[in-house]
Amino acid sequence: MYNVACVKWGDKFSPEYVNRLFYGVRRNATVPFKFHCFTENMTGIDVDIQIHPLTHPKIPGWWQKLFLFSGELEFKQGRMLFIDLDTLIVGNIDKYITHSTGFAALQDFWRKGDNVGSAVMNFEIGKHQYLWDNFKDDYERHIRLYHPHGDQKWIQNYQTERQYWQQMYPNEVVSFKSHCRAGVP
Repeated sequence: MYNVACVKWGDKFSPEYVNRLFYGVRRNATVPFKFHCFTENMTGIDVDIQIHPLTHPKIPGWWQKLFLFSGELEFKQGRMLFIDLDTLIVGNIDKYITHSTGFAALQDFWRKGDNVGSAVMNFEIGKHQYLWDNFKDDYERHIRLYHPHGDQKWIQNYQTERQYWQQMYPNEVVSFKSHCRAGVP
C-alpha cells in the first residue's frame, strides 16, 4: 500500500480542494494507496480520506508541509507522495506514487537552476526528519529568514540529494501559470 498526502491548514483552501485532489488521485491511479490529509479542521473532508491532526497549529501555511518529515507521524515506514491542494491531476500518476528511490521534487518553475518546488514530492517516511527538527524549535526565525520563498527554499538548503520530476518525466508536470495559458498540454 502506498501513501499519498496533502496538507490543509487555515482557510485558504476549502475542504473541497482536499476532496477534489483525492478524487483526482483515485481516478488517475491504478495502484493501491491510502490518502492522508494533515489538517487542523476535518470538517467537510471525504470519509475515505485518513485524517491526521497537525500538532503544531501555530506554524502558518505551507510551512506545515515540513511536519510530514517529522518523527511524529502515526505511520513510520514506507514512502509518501505529497501533493499540494492546488494541483490538478489529468493523467495516470502510478509512477509518481510508486517512485521508490531517493527524494524527488519539482524543479521550481520560476527560478532557474537547482531550485526546489515542493508542490509534488516523494520521499521515504522518517528518513528526512532533520528537515523538521532543524525547523520547528526556532520556526518563527526561520520563516522570517526564508521569506518569501518558504518551505521549498528550506528543503532546497537542507535536502541536497534530490531528483527532479521534470528531468525524470519531461513535459508531464507543468505549471498552469507558466505552461497552460493556451490549454493543458
